[in-house]
This record gives sequence, C-alpha cells and structure tokens, in this order.
Amino acid sequence: MTMHIVFGATTKSRWSSAFEDTPSQVLSLDDDLMSGALGEPSHGETLALRPAWWPTLAFRPARAFLTEALRENWTAFWPAIAALTSNDSLVIWTADNPTEPTGLL
Repeated sequence: MTMHIVFGATTKSRWSSAFEDTPSQVLSLDDDLMSGALGEPSHGETLALRPAWWPTLAFRPARAFLTEALRENWTAFWPAIAALTSNDSLVIWTADNPTEPTGLL
C-alpha cells in the first residue's frame, strides 16, 4: 500500500478522489509546521504542545475550533503513520509555491 501525505483537507479530498481506484491511501496533515512547538510526534508530545500553542495565534472566536480540529487531525495522523510496515510506501507531497501550505515547509 502507498500512503500519500498531503497538507490540508481540500487537498486530501482531491487526492483521495484521484486515488479512489487504487490501493493507495491519502492522509492529511492540516497543521503549518513552519513555526510553533513540535516536540517529538511519535511519543505523543506533539499532541500536547501543538493544541496548546495554536490558540496563542488564533482570534478568540476561532480558538476552540482550531484547537479541537488540530487535536483530531494529529490524533488520526500518527496512528496511521505508525501502522505502516516495511512493505508500504510513504509519499509526502510538497510544493514550491509559498501560497500553498506545502510551500511553507
């Protein structure tokens, strides 16, 4: 199986449609990793650090939504990565366009 990592829910939706007739899976990371606390994602530290950091940037009405959405995304992301085996492939899609989330990496 091939796991494709993209950045953003819209991109995930489009790529999932493109790969729907294949054994590939598409996983989205909806977080801008260019700044903020990262910690060690594989040890769960990021699940505590990122949701605590995001509200410092968000406008008050959006804080709860962003924090919960980020927590849900990270919670789904790492178990899917951890479930990959040596027989699987991992493809991370990035872009050079700075207006795209992947261009921020």
